[in-house]
Amino acid sequence: MTLADAHPGWTRECHTHLGPAVSLSTVGDLAVPEVDQHGVLAVFVPFAFTPTCHAEVGELSASREVLEGAGIACTIISCDSKFTQAAWVETAGSAWPLMSDFWPHGALSRDFGVFDEQSGMAVRGTFALNMNGQIVDSEVLQPGQKRDFTERGLARWIDALTT
Repeated sequence: MTLADAHPGWTRECHTHLGPAVSLSTVGDLAVPEVDQHGVLAVFVPFAFTPTCHAEVGELSASREVLEGAGIACTIISCDSKFTQAAWVETAGSAWPLMSDFWPHGALSRDFGVFDEQSGMAVRGTFALNMNGQIVDSEVLQPGQKRDFTERGLARWIDALTT
């Protein structure tokens, strides 16, 4: 794979808590259909209903206008089933689609190198993909670390996808 190639996970379909199966290449049509898109922020989280994941989803939801204004769609990906994700959205709320990497279990997480085989979950990984499916920036954190998805923290990702 060269830098000019689309990432292999760009077209892998996963179900969402909203029902339809989408891929990273089409999630923007579901998330921000009216926006001229520059790319997708793919945010991998370990599990629904955990305090850190809950905080990150809250920040991403609160920052929707900032990302949307920059032409960036966002999706949150976990290895939970779409039913667990739907229940999580009811309690935690999310302004963005949640993609279920439940079956084949962890396939999309493996594509991005963030699947932890021992725990059966994705580690915290963030990937900025342009509209050609190329990763233009990424970050993978150790367990227990929280990402900053406030407007200040999102500046890095917006810059990567808009410049």
